[in-house]
Amino acid sequence: ESEDMTAKERLLFWSKQITDGYVGVRCDNFTTSWRDGRLFNAIIHKYRPDLVDISRVSTQTNRSNLEQAFTVAEQLGVARLLDPEDVDVQSPDEKSVITYVSTLYDAFPKVPDGVDGISPNVSYWY
Repeated sequence: ESEDMTAKERLLFWSKQITDGYVGVRCDNFTTSWRDGRLFNAIIHKYRPDLVDISRVSTQTNRSNLEQAFTVAEQLGVARLLDPEDVDVQSPDEKSVITYVSTLYDAFPKVPDGVDGISPNVSYWY
């Protein structure tokens, strides 16, 4: 991780790292990448696979995915800062999405079970 990475860049990097390998999940920004709810569900699934049936996420509507993610996150103590209709729009509000993703980041241990040696504070450049 570069010293001059902003908090926003670090959070996006963490989101990409955590969701790497999830089919149909792309994390390119804090707006349209989050619209279908798949990213939110993938992050929760990475830490709590018992709470998200990831196989259903690809077949559900954007709003269903978003509602599921926000409801499950709320059960884990994450404040519900967004509603599905806030995110399932042409261009979701970037600051709102960043704020919510940062609460997810704070809610989970930094290294999920089964992910060896990956820390959001360390960058791996190849």
